[in-house]
Amino acid sequence: MSIYWNNNGQHVHYKDLDHNGHWTVTTRKGHKWIIKEGHTVKKNWTVTSCSEQTLKLDFGGCSYGHTACSSKLGFINKNCHTLSIYWNDQGTHKHLKELKNNSYWRVNTRKGHEWIIKHNGVIKKKWTVSHCSDYNLSLNFGGCDDLCSDGSSKEDPGTYCDDYNDKTDNDVIQADGCSCEGTQISSSGSDECEVSNDDYEKNWGNWYDGGSDCKRHYSTQNHMYGDYSIALRNNNGWASSTYSSALKMHGHSSVKVEFAYKTEYLNKNEAFALEFSTNDGKTWYKVKKWYKDVHFSNDKMYHESLSFTTTLSDRTRFRFRCYASSAYNHVYLDNVKISSCEDSHFTSNTGKDSFGKSKALSLELVNELVVFPNPVQQRLQVFGLSDQERYTIYALDGRAVINSANESSLDVSRLESGTYFIRTEHGNTTKFIKQ
Repeated sequence: MSIYWNNNGQHVHYKDLDHNGHWTVTTRKGHKWIIKEGHTVKKNWTVTSCSEQTLKLDFGGCSYGHTACSSKLGFINKNCHTLSIYWNDQGTHKHLKELKNNSYWRVNTRKGHEWIIKHNGVIKKKWTVSHCSDYNLSLNFGGCDDLCSDGSSKEDPGTYCDDYNDKTDNDVIQADGCSCEGTQISSSGSDECEVSNDDYEKNWGNWYDGGSDCKRHYSTQNHMYGDYSIALRNNNGWASSTYSSALKMHGHSSVKVEFAYKTEYLNKNEAFALEFSTNDGKTWYKVKKWYKDVHFSNDKMYHESLSFTTTLSDRTRFRFRCYASSAYNHVYLDNVKISSCEDSHFTSNTGKDSFGKSKALSLELVNELVVFPNPVQQRLQVFGLSDQERYTIYALDGRAVINSANESSLDVSRLESGTYFIRTEHGNTTKFIKQ
């Protein structure tokens, strides 16, 4: 409602009053007031007395019956594209929402509101709400020919790319604009030897649940192949990881790790890493760490393949670990394949290993103190200790409850329930919960 004062025949605008709004103004005898809806005068009167009064503006009609005529409009985007939703605010298109494919959004509206749906600046639908019933709008304008099956944009055929296959060269985008393929490299070397290959469709395979921030995850959207992947979240050390069984790799020096991954809601500088251990998980070395906005973007699927050389053992384990900030930030892993061969079978006639692109790994010790399980009831496993390194367990109030221990497996069943800290003589600290 627009409120005006008639000043010598001129309508002086004083106030736009929203539905259920309230406004008080000082007036006097002889003042003329006008109420308009749009350009239509709904009430016009002259003040005839000086007493204070309240004027209730209720002229009927759907536009002013909030209880009877408000509506919630549900937008359901099934269009394969991101759509822009606007509301026509007095002739100006006011942008309200970017709606991705297969997304849903609900908003309050009312009779007379005009809505606009755009894709890449082109209006796909425009309509005015003509009734006050609650309803959903399915936005399906057909056609996804300009997108690949994973929702990404097509690229020009012949453009350089990487098919993540170390045995191909000259990788380019194919005629379909989506697939990347290269030419097979001829080699007289032996074939790679598969150590483990897991897709998680039936079980964990050669991998284990690291803790409360790791799970075997069912989804038709966050997997790479099939319906299951491994989901990691948060940054709680061992609990935010998945680790392999002990692999018998004594005599092996070259290894290749291949996997698919996708992230969700990771923030800038958050990451995940691939690590390995040759002593059954007591100490870990970092192979590579992947960072948000440097190596990947959220909601996009990637294939990774990396090869390196180092000294391995029959107690070799691999571990994926998440470095995120909350339980809502996820890394999804799928189709993890580890390949290696004994050195005597692994060298080609040219003296180069059959992986072609392996490089010596500059080992970086993961300097961490890890406890497992956490929370714990009886026996606590302590990882990350140097040889014979001692540690002390403290309660929250600073009391030392266990002194000068150096065992990697410790009975904590007699401790009261609560939170405790472990501090090593070298200054590393972590905490655990006793149930």
